[in-house]
Amino acid sequence: MIGFETMIFNYNEGMHAIGLLSKDKYISGAMFVGNILQSFILTYAFFEIVLSKRQYGQIFEKYSGYLILIFMALLFGSMYYFRQYGALLFFTSVIVLTLVVTVRKEFKGLSEWLDEKFGWMF
Repeated sequence: MIGFETMIFNYNEGMHAIGLLSKDKYISGAMFVGNILQSFILTYAFFEIVLSKRQYGQIFEKYSGYLILIFMALLFGSMYYFRQYGALLFFTSVIVLTLVVTVRKEFKGLSEWLDEKFGWMF
């Protein structure tokens, strides 16, 4: 079985060999996983745009909550696996603060202001 470090090393060697990456640059494991997650998010967003234009989104509408849960579980699981505890703590804190602001009545004014500025979030 090939380890993650071996895969990243071979990936960098291949990128250097074909000239897509200069000799003084190196792609780390965290950058590799970040690029995969970024590509996943962009693909998911593009998929949503295509489905909404074709009005196929209604088919998947009832499963959107499960898709979000699956995505978050994969994100947090990968951060835990790669020992990115700081990022895991940051994202968990952001999610908890977002839920607290949207649910608690004490933060209704802040929630309305955030909804006005960032309507897609709240």
